[in-house]
Amino acid sequence: MSPSLGWLIALATCYPWLLAGDLLSDLTATWHLLVFLPGTLLVTPFLYLRTWQAVLLAGCVGLAFEARRPIAPGTFALLLMIVSVVAVAWRDRLNSKPAWLAGVTLNMLACALALPTSLAQTQTWTWSQWIWSYPLEITFAGLVAFILHRPITAWQTRLLEHSGMHKIQET
Repeated sequence: MSPSLGWLIALATCYPWLLAGDLLSDLTATWHLLVFLPGTLLVTPFLYLRTWQAVLLAGCVGLAFEARRPIAPGTFALLLMIVSVVAVAWRDRLNSKPAWLAGVTLNMLACALALPTSLAQTQTWTWSQWIWSYPLEITFAGLVAFILHRPITAWQTRLLEHSGMHKIQET
């Protein structure tokens, strides 16, 4: 396998989980909660990809995520690309023992950055609604990331290693 196509294989490991997140979001829509998975989906591939591949993957996952959401086109993709540069720079911390902590933190950070653009476009919000909905959404994103981190990581690790990719040991 060509190392330059690694991001495409990593995208293929993310897409089924994005679809599952969309379906779960439809179930939780009655409580005004969004199942937010992009941050969790990116942690494992970042360990296998070079910086430019990680940025490309983050942009594609961001565009796929915002396709069904009321987010300005390209906004979330750009935010994820910026987060990916920071995450790849801290690859050693992502590869440390509490990997679930990195997944939950990255997911909550991406959610915290994406929500203001999403909520501002859907409707007008008062401060009292922002005070309750914003922390609730971020907490829910962290809870979902905590619950789904292990199966997502196992799925992605197995597929990435089966395709011939190995963890990058650069610092």
